[in-house]
Amino acid sequence: MPQPLMKPPEIMEYLGVSRRTFQKLVNEPDTPIFKIGGSWRANSEDLEAWVKSRREIQKTPAPSVRGRKPKVAQNNEFQVRRP
Repeated sequence: MPQPLMKPPEIMEYLGVSRRTFQKLVNEPDTPIFKIGGSWRANSEDLEAWVKSRREIQKTPAPSVRGRKPKVAQNNEFQVRRP
């Protein structure tokens, strides 16, 4: 038997987001939240798969700039540029 569709309060609680963040999410093209008759709904299985896919994307390290690692000051030492 298919799961009943989740309503906005259930979606927000499941995702742990505020109403404002929920409103931003519904505007993202890949979010599995859709409108039925003017009301937002989501399938719990599709939402869970979307969350897992987002976690996998976030685990991927960001590429470094031009193949180099950014310079980091060590021991609170900062270089001051003088003209």
